[in-house]
Amino acid sequence: MDDKERFLFYNLLTNEEKELLKIKNYKKGDTLTYFEKMHKFYFILDGEVRLFKNLDKMLLVSVSVLSEGYLVGILRFLTEVGITDETIVLTDTLKVIEIDLDIIKRLKNESFEFNNYLIDLILKRGLETIESLRIKTFSGIKGLIAYNLIKHSRGDYLYIERYDEIIKYLNISHNGFYSTLNKLVKDKLIEKSKNSIKILDAQKLKGLYSDFLN
Repeated sequence: MDDKERFLFYNLLTNEEKELLKIKNYKKGDTLTYFEKMHKFYFILDGEVRLFKNLDKMLLVSVSVLSEGYLVGILRFLTEVGITDETIVLTDTLKVIEIDLDIIKRLKNESFEFNNYLIDLILKRGLETIESLRIKTFSGIKGLIAYNLIKHSRGDYLYIERYDEIIKYLNISHNGFYSTLNKLVKDKLIEKSKNSIKILDAQKLKGLYSDFLN
């Protein structure tokens, strides 16, 4: 299958619209979208991006990591608000389909299937935010850290370039983060190294927050 055909609504496009689709590849740390108003959308084929908020010229990360099947930029389009966000590539590589604004407008106006997809995306983003807030409220920093270690790990490992990024992402203090991490190490739930965290007991780690997701 051609990469362009992996766009969920490829069969609904005209031949001219199909020609306008572009496959683009990015590397970790690249910026996919900027704070300024955008006129392109990016359908994620492979890889993940992280959304940062620009508040008073400070970068604050949101709770969402966007992955395969997500249409980056769609919330800004739906709300018609100039959201001040910046999307950064999180994985080693990222492959996307770049889609023109006019194509998205037409699908939004004409396709019931496309509108259902948009509703599902909005609900998913909302649930992710609610989950994180609920865990932080009822199980504290330990539960929040455990939840994110499980959520973002791959094969029981979470690879980390800078721990400061995680602290910003979770919006907690340095002292709170490191004291909690050291406690998890002491309890033999994780192992910590310079650039990675290994999950030793996923079940006990999930037990720190799972009761508050129901």
